[in-house]
Amino acid sequence: MKIVPLIFVAWLSASYSSWAVEDQNRFIELPDDNNTETYDLNTVQMIAPGRFTIIKTTIANPDVMKLELTALGTLQSYCARPDGTYPAPAELLTLGPADMPVKNIEVESDKKNKVRSVNWFYPYKRLALQGTAGVEERFTMPVPCVSSKLSKSDVRRLILENRAVITNGTQAKYQFDCKRGMTSLPIFGKDDPAKAQMVSAQGGWLRDYVLVCHKVTNEFPFLP
Repeated sequence: MKIVPLIFVAWLSASYSSWAVEDQNRFIELPDDNNTETYDLNTVQMIAPGRFTIIKTTIANPDVMKLELTALGTLQSYCARPDGTYPAPAELLTLGPADMPVKNIEVESDKKNKVRSVNWFYPYKRLALQGTAGVEERFTMPVPCVSSKLSKSDVRRLILENRAVITNGTQAKYQFDCKRGMTSLPIFGKDDPAKAQMVSAQGGWLRDYVLVCHKVTNEFPFLP
């Protein structure tokens, strides 16, 4: 009577191991300080030798996700306040002491488009953007408020969508040309990959380019 359960356990263990190996071979996971980027090899679509598209999912690391969710909830409470600027509460500094200026929370109405929103800048260099003028603070995701154009149900839906973007991450398709040292900017929805804007695989893109190209083509790619 005990043989069948033991056989089932052995089968389950072997199956789990094969699934683990399959998943390990399927995904290319590239973590950094703020996010984890995952390329799904099952989504590869070949265009020409050495040229293909692949889907990448980007999801925030746990500490960044906590900050973004805290900001989303806190800023939403400011919708009840009049337009203006307000000091940011200490509860927003979930990543520890700020290493950039802690700016005020901004509640503003766009009279032309008849919408209200709440915005704030993240006061952390690790989340900042590298612009032409140097390091620039990154905006939080704008929080919508009830207005003449947005009802309570509209705002609730948008907040849930914003929350889903934070917790589930974002997906986009990218094109790689491994014979020419090129990658594309994100390709969203039904956009034609043939019209994707290609850029040289340098700087932060070089790591992705080399690893993804090598995994897909089994060859070391051309280096720009």
